[in-house]
Amino acid sequence: RRTSPLLEYCGKQIDQRNDGRKLRSEGSSIYARKPNKRTNNVTWSQEEYAHLGFQYAYLGLKSVQRFTETWSLIERMHNR
Repeated sequence: RRTSPLLEYCGKQIDQRNDGRKLRSEGSSIYARKPNKRTNNVTWSQEEYAHLGFQYAYLGLKSVQRFTETWSLIERMHNR
């Protein structure tokens, strides 16, 4: 997985903190709720993107999808 080094680094940053378990839990919750989508027409706020636990969840779940989408777009452009 291409995101493994980033995911590993982020995980180490969380593990070094006393509240690491809480950060992971909060991050997963933020990811699942998408609280701003209903009110601000954005998925997550800048504060939520800055949350270390959210970053860990996002890297593990979303970055592979974004890479795949980008790769597909590049292939389509190349084959035009």
